[in-house]
Amino acid sequence: MINQKFKFYIILFLIFTLDSCLKTNDFKPRKIVYDRDVCEHCHMSISDQRFATQLIDKKYHVYKFDDIGCALNWKKEKHEIKIVKYYVKDFGTDNWIDATKAFWYKTNAPTPMNYGFTASFEKNKNSISFLQLNKILKTIK
Repeated sequence: MINQKFKFYIILFLIFTLDSCLKTNDFKPRKIVYDRDVCEHCHMSISDQRFATQLIDKKYHVYKFDDIGCALNWKKEKHEIKIVKYYVKDFGTDNWIDATKAFWYKTNAPTPMNYGFTASFEKNKNSISFLQLNKILKTIK
């Protein structure tokens, strides 16, 4: 009887452990520790949250960047990594948004690596798409 009870608790423990592991594996943005986390591309500390960017691959690995330009240039160099989510901070609200659905603007505010773009939930006549942004940033060196 004790042996069966022991097996039951072991199985229960494994189920809860597996369940908690699965819950942490998602494609949501992770917390950035500003002035401590570093950009995957340029290796500078991520200090200005208005321009923070995260890419998440199919294995749930999160790559953090200080500027969208760093993220896209890094991705261009890392063909083998399959990115499934692109996140960026909304310039106006400080919320994470899907970078591929964001509206992008050329900004006069200095960006961490001087790529000069910011993202927003809101569209206007000056906004461009993520695809357009990607094409523009490929021409910037």
